Amino acid sequence: MTFDGGARPDQASLASDQASLASDQASLASDQASLASDQASLAAAGAELDAVEAALVRLEDGSFENCEVCQAPIGLDRLTAQPLLTRCPEHT
Repeated sequence: MTFDGGARPDQASLASDQASLASDQASLASDQASLASDQASLAAAGAELDAVEAALVRLEDGSFENCEVCQAPIGLDRLTAQPLLTRCPEHT
């Protein structure tokens, strides 16, 4: 905002400042939306990493092919299609 010797700013200057403020607010809103999206992606990636690590533990202890609820076989066809499954069809 430009002041002319202590006088009030003119209308053009105020309009320019308002447009700049509106642009800054829109940019901030866009940045916040992008941040929220990035956080959601990071959370999803973290959850998938946790599932992969848990699957590796189940491979090591021999329980990978069994339902975590009833210990019944999950089924090789299901595990081939979705390797991170932890439950049989009855408990999915």
